[in-house]
Amino acid sequence: MPEYYSRKDKAYSRNIGVDFCRAIVAYFGKLYESEYFSASFPSLVGVQNPLRDINMAIKQELGADLNLFQREYYTPPTTLDLIVFFYQFVSKPINYDIYDEDAGKAEYTKIINNMFDQFKLLFFLDNGLIKELKSEILDEAILKLDFIIPDAEVEKLIRQAIEKFYSRDADERIIAVEKIVDAYERIATLEDKDKKKSLQKMYDKIIAGDSAKGKILKDDFTLAWNSAHDFTIRHKGTDRALLQDKDCVEYLFYTYFNIVRFILVKYEYTKKSE
Repeated sequence: MPEYYSRKDKAYSRNIGVDFCRAIVAYFGKLYESEYFSASFPSLVGVQNPLRDINMAIKQELGADLNLFQREYYTPPTTLDLIVFFYQFVSKPINYDIYDEDAGKAEYTKIINNMFDQFKLLFFLDNGLIKELKSEILDEAILKLDFIIPDAEVEKLIRQAIEKFYSRDADERIIAVEKIVDAYERIATLEDKDKKKSLQKMYDKIIAGDSAKGKILKDDFTLAWNSAHDFTIRHKGTDRALLQDKDCVEYLFYTYFNIVRFILVKYEYTKKSE
């Protein structure tokens, strides 16, 4: 699916809008007309009331009398329930009376997940179950961006990093780590063009003589600096470790984002509460 202009700058969230619910019902209608449900509901073929069995199954499993396709859209919880419901019954028509269930489910899953992406929703369909993308607690700070980004290039890097981090493409998530590390290294020159000198000055300014705080932050600052050079993040030499572990990628992204946020908040680049 293309990225439409109206959603270009929309932030990822868990708030499901009417637009998504309407689009999902339209997709169900397309599947129905293309006989993707006919293997599970044979009465769909040549019967005067082809929706009867589907509506009965919905009522039996969801306890809801929905009268499918009589409404343009349903509530967000019902819409998610319907996504799970139809996964059970979808099969791809191959020829007359021949259906491929595995191909149908794979296609259905791919299209539903593409729609979650297009509407910038933090959900995905996995083996017939709706799951939330990433961590609800950790993502809250990322998605609300409650700090001011003082440099236009840093802001661009951070927004690109967030966009790519929530992609379902593993390569895009690696690029997200590269972008957030780029942002970190630009911020690392707040005090001096020499990064090492600047980091030391920033460190001294932030801890303000607090040795206990200093020990913790020294370790984190050192970890962030070393990780940027020990993994294939910014430097592509053959002696660098590869970011093939998805958990490692996620850990590094959250680590660098939190350090960037921490530095900017400590430098009082914070948004005022409305």
